[in-house]
Amino acid sequence: MNPPPQPHLPDDWEQDLDRQLRALPEVPAPASLIPRVLAGVAARARLPWWRRTWWTWPVWAQVVSLLVISTVLGALTYAVRQAPGLPGMANLTKSLGGWLAPCEALGNCALALLNGLRLALGQAAQVALLGVALFAIALYLSCLGLGTACYRLADRR
Repeated sequence: MNPPPQPHLPDDWEQDLDRQLRALPEVPAPASLIPRVLAGVAARARLPWWRRTWWTWPVWAQVVSLLVISTVLGALTYAVRQAPGLPGMANLTKSLGGWLAPCEALGNCALALLNGLRLALGQAAQVALLGVALFAIALYLSCLGLGTACYRLADRR
């Protein structure tokens, strides 16, 4: 199937288009636009600090929030690491095992697929993996170079 023929553009089409666009009348903004924008900006400025984005909070609040989050994450990590030694953990494990029994088949299937993938990757020749890695790196670098070239062409001043 042949692509549709491209229209032939004159050499000065950019200047012609620019001239036509500049000849268009300016469209005035609605009279209510500026008051609505100013009202939105004022409404955001009136928000209390805890309703704004975290980056605009006062420094003391940022420090306190980081300390609280770090403490909670540290406590959770400690609790998870100490959980197997707790006396009632065996009963809890049995209960969870009973609740999650219907998902056991899905877990076994996923485990089998992951083991198969691991074996397939383990059997693949290292040269082939190295070739794929080098190809991926070459593609990345060519995209980076092409993007840089396009940017420089588009950003000529």
